[in-house]
Amino acid sequence: MTNYRHEAGIETIDQKLDPLKLALNYESAKSSIVELLPSQGLIIKTKERTLSSTIYEAFSTIFFSELLKEYNRLLQGDFTLYSPQSTHFGYGNKGDNKSRTSVLTQFFCPGNALNKVDRSRRKDYQIKDDEVRVENRTMYLTGIMSEILKREGIIHGDPQLRHFFLLPNEVLLTYHKEGQCGHVPSKNGLGVIDVEGTRVLDSEAEDVKRDQDLFKTRVFRKFDVVPESSRYFELGTNFVNQECGDLRVAGHVYQLARNLFSKRFSNCVEEVDMKNKKIKFK
Repeated sequence: MTNYRHEAGIETIDQKLDPLKLALNYESAKSSIVELLPSQGLIIKTKERTLSSTIYEAFSTIFFSELLKEYNRLLQGDFTLYSPQSTHFGYGNKGDNKSRTSVLTQFFCPGNALNKVDRSRRKDYQIKDDEVRVENRTMYLTGIMSEILKREGIIHGDPQLRHFFLLPNEVLLTYHKEGQCGHVPSKNGLGVIDVEGTRVLDSEAEDVKRDQDLFKTRVFRKFDVVPESSRYFELGTNFVNQECGDLRVAGHVYQLARNLFSKRFSNCVEEVDMKNKKIKFK
């Protein structure tokens, strides 16, 4: 077991299980090594970077997870929005002051990355009472996600389709809160991973518009294949507007994430600046 210069979080890995890790190929040109612990529903993400970047990603996973949990509560839809939280990090090999090795343990996000979702003429998905194609279900969910991020002024930072997942129908998704794991059904919802580039700005900021335009362009390029597809994207955005009106929750979620982060990792961080991606230590 590796000893780190800096280490914090909940030790969620059972060393007696999963003696062989499975390599995951989330990205074709990834800068990190991602390994799956299948029976524990965890991944281990290893890359070279700074301690501040490691802590920022750990915080961002909690922020994004809590944001989507809040919108699940507000929308009460036929889907679940999910972003897996980090539970533990290690940084820098002990005894090597030059080591920049960063290791994050996170919950696993099941399903298919949108860039790997196969188009189909079969209507084996649903939106409310309508039987629809997978393309229409995906357009609906991405419309919901796009509107949430735009209204909250949130930038994903790298909105590639490989970072958004079409979730299975009946898989349990894992959260960690108050020392225990909780689970919710996936309900053919949408998952979001690799949120290390997340920033929180004003909803009218040009960077927010640019990020969402890029995401929408990629979604439409792959899934706008039948005349009614674009209508389902708008159906998703309209659903958020109808249910939430002018409500914004990013400020509340940020404070919730700060409290959860301090309890899970440490209280050594004085401020997480999500506008500029900066960490201020105490």
